[in-house]
Amino acid sequence: MEGNRKGTGISARLKVAAIFIIAASLVLSQGVIVANGTWQSMTEPTLISRAFDGTSANNESFEPSISDDGRYIVFSSYASNLTTDDGDSFGDDGTRDVFRHDRQTGTTELVSKATSPTEIVDRGSKEAKVSDTGRYVLFYTGYGFVPEDENDSQDLYVKDMDTGSFEWIDFYGDGSALDLCCYEFEISGDGSYVIIESDSSDLLETGKTDVRMNIWGYDLASHEATLVSSPVADDESSVAFRGSRTPSISDDGRYVAFLTGNDWDEDDTNDEQDLYVKDLQTGEMRYVDFLGDGEEVSDDVYNVEISGDGSRLVFQTDDDLFPEETNRREDIYAYDLESSEATLVSGPAVDDRGSRDPQISDDGNKVLFFTGQSFDANDVDDNQDFYIKDLTTGQFTRIPGTTDTMTSRQIGYICLSGDGQHIAFEGYGSGDIRFPSAAGVVPLDMGGVGNIYYIPVVPNKLSDGSTPIEGTTRYATAVEASVKAFPDGADTVVIATGEAWPDALGGSALAGAVDGPMLLTNPDSLSAAVQAELTRLGAKNVYLLGGYNAISPEVEAQLEMLLDGYVWRIGGPDRYATSKAVANRAIEVLGDEYDGKACVTTGMNFPDAVGTAPLGAGLGWPVLLVRPTDPTVVLPPTTDSAVIIGGTVAVGEAVETYLEGILGADSVDRVGGATRYDTSALAAQYGVDHGLVWNGVGITSGTNYPDALTGGVVCGLYRSTMLLTPPTSLHPAAENVLAANAADIDDVVFMGGSAAVSDAVRSKVASVLGL
Repeated sequence: MEGNRKGTGISARLKVAAIFIIAASLVLSQGVIVANGTWQSMTEPTLISRAFDGTSANNESFEPSISDDGRYIVFSSYASNLTTDDGDSFGDDGTRDVFRHDRQTGTTELVSKATSPTEIVDRGSKEAKVSDTGRYVLFYTGYGFVPEDENDSQDLYVKDMDTGSFEWIDFYGDGSALDLCCYEFEISGDGSYVIIESDSSDLLETGKTDVRMNIWGYDLASHEATLVSSPVADDESSVAFRGSRTPSISDDGRYVAFLTGNDWDEDDTNDEQDLYVKDLQTGEMRYVDFLGDGEEVSDDVYNVEISGDGSRLVFQTDDDLFPEETNRREDIYAYDLESSEATLVSGPAVDDRGSRDPQISDDGNKVLFFTGQSFDANDVDDNQDFYIKDLTTGQFTRIPGTTDTMTSRQIGYICLSGDGQHIAFEGYGSGDIRFPSAAGVVPLDMGGVGNIYYIPVVPNKLSDGSTPIEGTTRYATAVEASVKAFPDGADTVVIATGEAWPDALGGSALAGAVDGPMLLTNPDSLSAAVQAELTRLGAKNVYLLGGYNAISPEVEAQLEMLLDGYVWRIGGPDRYATSKAVANRAIEVLGDEYDGKACVTTGMNFPDAVGTAPLGAGLGWPVLLVRPTDPTVVLPPTTDSAVIIGGTVAVGEAVETYLEGILGADSVDRVGGATRYDTSALAAQYGVDHGLVWNGVGITSGTNYPDALTGGVVCGLYRSTMLLTPPTSLHPAAENVLAANAADIDDVVFMGGSAAVSDAVRSKVASVLGL
């Protein structure tokens, strides 16, 4: 139940065991997930339909639907290895099932799973739709999930994912099946109402016996079925004898938009297909006279969608509705139901190419579509891309995940989250979909098998090309970094003391592995700001770094009371032992994602470790702190290569020789310069050479560590890197590397306030980068 806290009787040993299981399952199901940030302009898509052990799905997946905040994605799949319980003790059905993936936890669960054994044959489940919060999942199935469903045929079900209960839509009220007469269906955003497009001659004996398609509704609270595609009236004209199709419903279940050949409005005299919106509360049927001339909207209208708030419609047609449009291609149009204003979304045309699959945000302001047209100066190819148009400003945004090699035949079932910030889609075909990534343009090879992918909608860059992350204290700066890096929340958080640097910087790879922020705490108490941020994140689990001198038992007790999950402490007798323990845990959480490389840096001073943090968080390389002249570095057993960050004064030659003796000379690199600033620039370049990107580079003080404690982690989570500079002037090493890579940098992030990075430094950075 929501709000419950775990009991105090769980021993620390049991809690440690439990958190091991949670961490391992999180990674095995999804792998490392890049945070959905606010300044990153290059984002590779996340594969959602992945097997529970991190391998590829063994069959096709279809038809994604996404929650309002982008956290949950539901889809159907023939794959049997997405979860451990698909084909469990109830029998390996080998059929199509419905799944829900939680992006926050990285886990996938089987939705279409019976709660008890049954003798009914599983005939599969498909075409899932999810409510705004992700709680309710509507799907079509031939399986009887409740004892009352004995018709052994196709029916609609709604599953409450919070309680696990199934709601059977007994449409007729007599146990009869909908069977194969159900084509399109949707659930309202609040989960209260279901609409159905059906070609049944007359589902409810209303006298509609001459039509092919109609829109029907079902109230999940009252269990009442109604005919939507007919107005409320007493005369015979209330019965419509022509078809209706392509329904869409508002979030509150009040408004249903659809296309129909019925002329219900006295101004609708064209006897052709038109758009209508029905108010299910009043029964009013509104005629959408799209062009204001009483003419039909088009013979070929597809993909009608109403915004969540019921304010706008969008649809797709290959007719040129506006005089200036003559391309005779598919285009996207919108209609404002408040102002009665019609808009060409996929225009004005700049190419003789089409657009398709419109999706609209809940507020009616943003429309996503897929197009071969180029509405961005940087879009110079002739291939298909995702675009979003802001209907308020008219501005187009090309989704940075798309590249020159995408083809329309490989993208389908596109959906946009209600907040307009998240996209899920089905990729299919025998070729590759190519997206830019941290390592360059890489293919998503589907091998002929359809998969479900997620990609965030990256907001527009700030006008000055910079993003400040700063607070009044080091603790507040860490909270600000968390807010910007994890706007959608995080399941697991890493917490270190803010009074010393080793534990926090050593924990960067662990933060990257669990895809969670690094927060700082006072040794003796958890601040109200940190508590509030944990609540905003929806955090369940916390890793505490360091012993009781670093973080007191009182802080641990506060966290135990605050969180629903587990609090686990990783510490050792000193900073070196702690860094080794944290590295081992990061590798365990990473599992197959760990590539075998570790970072080795001095434990005597913070600057080199600061430069190492983005590599730890972004590339999954654990950070080991060492004594400058002590060669006995204890490497994790699965480590097969290492990079030393720092010169020979910081990490002595004896350490390098020792590592070469264990790993081989070719498996040990050193990145070190004459000063901390030179080392920082070299470490940043090394990170980019191995998969990080320059865009979104962080700039922070090299004379004090507080802002850098979390800054390096958050930059790494964005697959970016970080540079050190004196507070009052940009160091030449940082300036040179920024100038050399200016073409790749659209945004820069300043960590800390003006005392850490002065206005003079910020202006110089902007000048060097041309921002």
